[in-house]
Amino acid sequence: MTQPDAGPQPPDRTARRWLWVAIGVVIAWFLIAGAVGPVSGQLSTVQKNDNAAFLPASAESTKVINEQAGFSNAKSFPEFVLFTNESGLTAQNRAAIASFAEALPAVPVAAGKTVADFLVPGVPLVPVPSKDGKAELISLPLDSQKVAGTIDGKSPILLVTQAVRTSAAAVPGVTSYVTGPGGILADLIEVFGAIDTTLLGVTALVVALILILVYRSPFLWLIPLLCAGTALSLASAFVYVLAKNDVLTLNGQSQGILTVLVFGAGTDYALLLVSRYREELHHHRSHFAAMAAAWRGVVEPIVASGATRPR
Repeated sequence: MTQPDAGPQPPDRTARRWLWVAIGVVIAWFLIAGAVGPVSGQLSTVQKNDNAAFLPASAESTKVINEQAGFSNAKSFPEFVLFTNESGLTAQNRAAIASFAEALPAVPVAAGKTVADFLVPGVPLVPVPSKDGKAELISLPLDSQKVAGTIDGKSPILLVTQAVRTSAAAVPGVTSYVTGPGGILADLIEVFGAIDTTLLGVTALVVALILILVYRSPFLWLIPLLCAGTALSLASAFVYVLAKNDVLTLNGQSQGILTVLVFGAGTDYALLLVSRYREELHHHRSHFAAMAAAWRGVVEPIVASGATRPR
C-alpha cells in the first residue's frame, strides 16, 4: 500500500546554519567589491609603459637603460618631430619649421599647462637638417618625471604628443611625423588605454555566451560571471597597491592579460565546482551537503592551479 505523501520536510539545523553562512559569504563579497572597486578603477594610473617595463630585469636592454640613467641628472625622455619634403625643403619650409620650433614650448596641452612645462629646462629646440636637404629633425627632451602620472585621468605624455602632432601638422608645405621613444610610448598608451574597456566587455560577453550554452539556464550563468568580476576587482586592487609601492611593475599589456586571465580562470573553476555539485546532488538530498562534498573534491586542484607561478 502506498504511503501518503508527508509533504515537504522542514529544514534541519545544519541546513539553516549553512544557509546563514552562504548569506554571510554573499554579503562579505558585496562589501569587499564595494571597498576595492574604487581602488581597482585606478589601476591604469600606476602603469609604467617605458621600454624597460616591457622587458625582464635580466634583459640586456633593461641593463643598458639602467646604466644610462646614472650618467644624467635630468631624466630626459626624447621625442622626435620629423619634417620631410621629397622634392627638398625650400627656404619657406625651413622658415616655417624654425617658427614651429620657436613657438612649440607655448603650445597648450591641458589644465593650463603648455609643452614647456614637460620639457627639460634649458635645452633649446633646434631643427637639424639632413644631408640630402629633404628633412629636418627636432628633438624634444621630455622630463620623465613631469610626464609621469595623470592629468584629468589621462597620461601627460599622450597629451603632449597629441598637442605636438596637431601643431606639427599645421606647418605648411611639409609632411610631419612625431616619433621616437616618446611618440611610440604615446601610441602604446593610446592603444592599450582604449583596449582595456573593450577587452573587458568582449571577455565578459564571450564568457557569458559560453556559460549560457553550458548551463542552459537564463540565470545560473550570472553567478560565475559576478564572481569573476568581483575577483577581478580584488586582484586589480592588490596589483594597484603592489605597483604603487614598486613591488612589481605594471604595464598596459600585463593589465590586459590580468583581465582575460582572471575571467578565464574564474570561469573554469566555476564550471568545475558546479559540475561536481550537480554530481553530488545524486548522492545527497541536501543542497548544502552536496555543495560541501563538491567543494571538498575541487578545493585542492583549484588551489594548486591558482598557486601555480607562470614562468
